[in-house]
Amino acid sequence: EELEPGDFDLVMARKVLEHLADPSAALRRMAAALRPGGRLYVEDTDLASFMRVSFPHRERFERAYGKFIEALSSAGFQPKLGVRLGDELRAAGLQDVSLKGMLIEGTGGSNHPGSKVYRMTIERMRERMVQAGLLTNEEVDQLLADGQSPELHAITAIHCAAWGRKP
Repeated sequence: EELEPGDFDLVMARKVLEHLADPSAALRRMAAALRPGGRLYVEDTDLASFMRVSFPHRERFERAYGKFIEALSSAGFQPKLGVRLGDELRAAGLQDVSLKGMLIEGTGGSNHPGSKVYRMTIERMRERMVQAGLLTNEEVDQLLADGQSPELHAITAIHCAAWGRKP
Protein backbone atom coordinates (compact mmCIF):
# COMPACT_ATOMS: atom_id res chain seq x y z
CA GLU A 1 0.00 0.00 0.00
CA GLU A 2 1.35 3.39 -0.98
CA LEU A 3 1.83 6.15 1.56
CA GLU A 4 0.87 9.66 0.56
CA PRO A 5 3.98 11.82 0.15
CA GLY A 6 4.35 14.49 2.83
CA ASP A 7 1.27 13.32 4.74
CA PHE A 8 2.71 12.44 8.17
CA ASP A 9 4.38 14.24 11.06
CA LEU A 10 5.65 10.96 12.52
CA VAL A 11 6.30 7.53 11.04
CA MET A 12 7.31 4.65 13.32
CA ALA A 13 8.36 1.07 12.64
CA ARG A 14 9.38 -1.40 15.33
CA LYS A 15 10.88 -4.81 14.58
CA VAL A 16 9.70 -4.64 10.95
CA LEU A 17 12.63 -3.67 8.74
CA GLU A 18 14.82 -6.62 9.77
CA HIS A 19 12.25 -8.94 8.20
CA LEU A 20 12.23 -7.20 4.80
CA ALA A 21 14.31 -8.12 1.77
CA ASP A 22 14.97 -4.41 1.05
CA PRO A 23 14.76 -2.37 4.26
CA SER A 24 16.40 0.60 2.51
CA ALA A 25 13.49 0.87 0.07
CA ALA A 26 11.00 0.73 2.94
CA LEU A 27 12.88 3.50 4.77
CA ARG A 28 12.89 5.68 1.65
CA ARG A 29 9.11 5.25 1.36
CA MET A 30 8.64 6.10 5.04
CA ALA A 31 10.86 9.19 4.74
CA ALA A 32 8.97 10.34 1.63
CA ALA A 33 5.70 10.11 3.61
CA LEU A 34 6.96 12.68 6.13
CA ARG A 35 6.07 16.35 6.01
CA PRO A 36 9.02 18.77 6.19
CA GLY A 37 10.17 18.70 9.82
CA GLY A 38 8.50 15.31 10.33
CA ARG A 39 10.26 12.56 12.25
CA LEU A 40 10.99 8.92 11.46
CA TYR A 41 11.62 6.54 14.37
CA VAL A 42 12.66 2.92 13.84
CA GLU A 43 13.69 0.07 16.12
CA ASP A 44 15.31 -3.17 15.08
CA THR A 45 17.79 -5.66 16.44
CA ASP A 46 21.32 -6.54 15.49
CA LEU A 47 21.81 -10.25 16.18
CA ALA A 48 25.23 -10.68 14.64
CA SER A 49 27.63 -7.78 15.20
CA PHE A 50 28.42 -8.41 18.85
CA MET A 51 28.30 -11.48 21.02
CA ARG A 52 29.66 -12.31 24.43
CA VAL A 53 29.10 -15.75 25.88
CA SER A 54 29.99 -17.09 29.30
CA PHE A 55 29.32 -20.81 29.27
CA PRO A 56 31.32 -24.00 29.89
CA HIS A 57 30.62 -25.00 26.24
CA ARG A 58 31.12 -21.55 24.72
CA GLU A 59 32.67 -22.71 21.43
CA ARG A 60 29.83 -25.16 20.79
CA PHE A 61 27.20 -22.51 21.49
CA GLU A 62 28.93 -19.85 19.38
CA ARG A 63 29.28 -22.23 16.42
CA ALA A 64 25.62 -23.30 16.55
CA TYR A 65 24.41 -19.74 17.08
CA GLY A 66 26.44 -18.61 14.05
CA LYS A 67 24.80 -21.31 11.94
CA PHE A 68 21.39 -20.20 13.23
CA ILE A 69 22.18 -16.62 12.10
CA GLU A 70 23.31 -17.97 8.73
CA ALA A 71 19.97 -19.75 8.34
CA LEU A 72 18.05 -16.59 9.27
CA SER A 73 20.01 -14.66 6.65
CA SER A 74 19.25 -17.25 3.99
CA ALA A 75 15.56 -16.82 4.81
CA GLY A 76 15.75 -13.06 4.13
CA PHE A 77 16.24 -11.80 7.69
CA GLN A 78 18.64 -8.86 8.14
CA PRO A 79 20.68 -9.90 11.23
CA LYS A 80 23.02 -6.87 11.18
CA LEU A 81 20.49 -4.14 10.38
CA GLY A 82 20.21 -2.59 13.84
CA VAL A 83 23.65 -1.00 13.94
CA ARG A 84 23.24 0.27 10.36
CA LEU A 85 20.01 2.18 11.04
CA GLY A 86 21.72 5.57 11.45
CA ASP A 87 23.42 5.24 8.06
CA GLU A 88 20.18 4.02 6.52
CA LEU A 89 18.24 7.06 7.78
CA ARG A 90 20.91 9.45 6.48
CA ALA A 91 20.84 7.67 3.10
CA ALA A 92 17.06 8.23 3.07
CA GLY A 93 17.71 11.96 3.30
CA LEU A 94 17.01 12.54 6.98
CA GLN A 95 18.92 14.98 9.18
CA ASP A 96 19.71 15.18 12.89
CA VAL A 97 19.94 11.39 12.92
CA SER A 98 20.63 9.60 16.20
CA LEU A 99 21.19 5.93 16.94
CA LYS A 100 21.15 4.30 20.36
CA GLY A 101 21.64 0.68 21.27
CA MET A 102 20.98 -1.41 24.33
CA LEU A 103 22.65 -4.68 25.29
CA ILE A 104 20.93 -7.26 27.45
CA GLU A 105 22.67 -10.25 28.99
CA GLY A 106 20.36 -13.23 28.89
CA THR A 107 20.61 -16.23 31.18
CA GLY A 108 19.72 -19.71 29.97
CA GLY A 109 16.43 -21.09 31.22
CA SER A 110 14.96 -17.61 31.61
CA ASN A 111 11.26 -16.99 31.14
CA HIS A 112 12.08 -13.64 29.55
CA PRO A 113 9.96 -13.11 26.40
CA GLY A 114 13.13 -12.70 24.32
CA SER A 115 14.30 -16.17 25.38
CA LYS A 116 10.97 -17.63 24.31
CA VAL A 117 11.24 -15.93 20.92
CA TYR A 118 14.73 -17.39 20.43
CA ARG A 119 13.48 -20.91 21.25
CA MET A 120 10.48 -20.60 18.94
CA THR A 121 12.59 -19.17 16.11
CA ILE A 122 15.24 -21.88 16.43
CA GLU A 123 12.48 -24.51 16.22
CA ARG A 124 10.96 -22.78 13.18
CA MET A 125 14.38 -22.66 11.50
CA ARG A 126 15.27 -26.27 12.37
CA GLU A 127 14.31 -27.76 9.01
CA ARG A 128 16.13 -25.03 7.07
CA MET A 129 19.30 -25.49 9.16
CA VAL A 130 19.24 -29.28 8.80
CA GLN A 131 18.39 -29.32 5.08
CA ALA A 132 21.15 -26.79 4.35
CA GLY A 133 23.66 -28.93 6.27
CA LEU A 134 24.33 -26.12 8.74
CA LEU A 135 23.42 -28.17 11.81
CA THR A 136 22.15 -31.69 12.46
CA ASN A 137 18.91 -32.31 14.35
CA GLU A 138 21.04 -33.33 17.32
CA GLU A 139 22.98 -30.05 17.16
CA VAL A 140 19.74 -28.06 17.04
CA ASP A 141 18.54 -30.03 20.08
CA GLN A 142 21.84 -29.21 21.81
CA LEU A 143 21.52 -25.50 20.93
CA LEU A 144 18.03 -25.49 22.46
CA ALA A 145 19.29 -27.34 25.53
CA ASP A 146 22.25 -24.95 25.88
CA GLY A 147 19.81 -22.06 25.71
CA GLN A 148 18.00 -23.53 28.70
CA SER A 149 21.12 -24.04 30.80
CA PRO A 150 21.36 -21.70 33.81
CA GLU A 151 25.14 -21.77 33.20
CA LEU A 152 24.66 -19.82 29.94
CA HIS A 153 25.05 -16.05 30.18
CA ALA A 154 25.10 -14.39 26.78
CA ILE A 155 24.72 -11.11 25.01
CA THR A 156 23.54 -12.02 21.53
CA ALA A 157 21.69 -8.90 20.43
CA ILE A 158 21.89 -5.14 20.32
CA HIS A 159 18.45 -3.55 20.41
CA CYS A 160 18.77 -0.39 18.33
CA ALA A 161 16.61 2.70 17.97
CA ALA A 162 17.25 5.39 15.38
CA TRP A 163 15.45 8.56 14.51
CA GLY A 164 15.82 11.52 12.22
CA ARG A 165 14.06 14.57 10.83
CA LYS A 166 13.02 15.37 7.29
CA PRO A 167 14.51 18.70 6.18
